[in-house]
Amino acid sequence: MDARRLSPVLMGALTCAAIALPSAAGAQVQQVAPDVEQLKVAPAAFKAAASGPEVVTAGGARVSFRLNGGANVRFSMRAEQPGRRQGSKCVAGKTKNKKKQCFRTSEIAGSFLFPGISGDNELRISGRWAGVTLKPGRYRIVARAEGLAARSSFARFTIVK
Repeated sequence: MDARRLSPVLMGALTCAAIALPSAAGAQVQQVAPDVEQLKVAPAAFKAAASGPEVVTAGGARVSFRLNGGANVRFSMRAEQPGRRQGSKCVAGKTKNKKKQCFRTSEIAGSFLFPGISGDNELRISGRWAGVTLKPGRYRIVARAEGLAARSSFARFTIVK
């Protein structure tokens, strides 16, 4: 229908109806969690502390990361064990050639929260997790900002004797 043909009364009613309708964009706004980026552990190999907490002020290794918005960051740990490819899966056992080598990961119980700020953040880990000293081997520390649609990041490190 051509707008020039509408009467002024009908035109006013259409304008009021359009204003009175609720907009879909304002229905519910949900905040998306910031992403953890550039997660690094330095040095990549270090000796675990014999006692103490997971997060320390001196010793251990420095974990640094960047957040694009302030959020609590949950850290968890995974152990990496060597394995071999069997089809599309990584299974336990030694490989006969390096092409079929892979690493299986297993979750280590426990986690902690770190109050992150927007921008660069850092903390020091001692090589202990959930009250137990980590054994020599390869590990992944996994960081995930808390909130909706949060993505996790991980960094590898090694515990030496």
